[in-house]
Amino acid sequence: MSLRDLPTRIGIWPEFAELDGVKVPIRGSFLSPRMRRHLMRGGYERAERKLLARLIRPGDAVIELGASMGIVSSLLAKKVGPSGEVAAVEPNRLLHPHFARQLSVNGVEATLVPVLGCPLWEGPVPEEVSRQKFAAVENSLSGRAAGAEGDAVPWLTLKEVAERAKIEAPTAIVVDVEGGEQVWCDHAPGFPESVRVVIVEIHPHLIGEVKSGECVQALVREGFAVAAISGTVFGLVR
Repeated sequence: MSLRDLPTRIGIWPEFAELDGVKVPIRGSFLSPRMRRHLMRGGYERAERKLLARLIRPGDAVIELGASMGIVSSLLAKKVGPSGEVAAVEPNRLLHPHFARQLSVNGVEATLVPVLGCPLWEGPVPEEVSRQKFAAVENSLSGRAAGAEGDAVPWLTLKEVAERAKIEAPTAIVVDVEGGEQVWCDHAPGFPESVRVVIVEIHPHLIGEVKSGECVQALVREGFAVAAISGTVFGLVR
């Protein structure tokens, strides 16, 4: 048994875990014991964090789809610094108080946009996407829009997210939408020229290997080149 596991075995949790210099509240949090241990061991979004550290720059204006409780949002805000901007899209209303706490304990800021984000720049949001609803889940850092049942959360395109967050020219887009990236197979992303980097987690276990490849190819057709891969997370730049 490692020293990091010892507190959980005797019923004492540390106040925080630390991921790449960002604090994550552990003691008294809503997270399950399993997720707390996962965070304490540094496993949460490891691949995404590696590419973020490599590709995001100070001063970047970032739109993040799938912000969850704001751990990656905190890392992004720390990396872009006071001259940068982060718009974090998260439809799960149950996570919003935890998002606020997460950013507060790290002394960083990001604009929370409480909608479902479609990873296309301009609309209309395709019908096969807009008819899906989001079901909020307690004690979870993930969730996805699927099916006709769930919360009446509005869908916005990335351009609409940028307008709501008052970001005039986004330079980076981070996408982790649990299979929602497959919209790129039938609709061009259409990202503006200001976008320099896209970091996207592809979900072949949800959309299949063929559509996963088509998602990456859709970005290549818009002038992006694969700069780095970590697991199923791709970093593309132009």
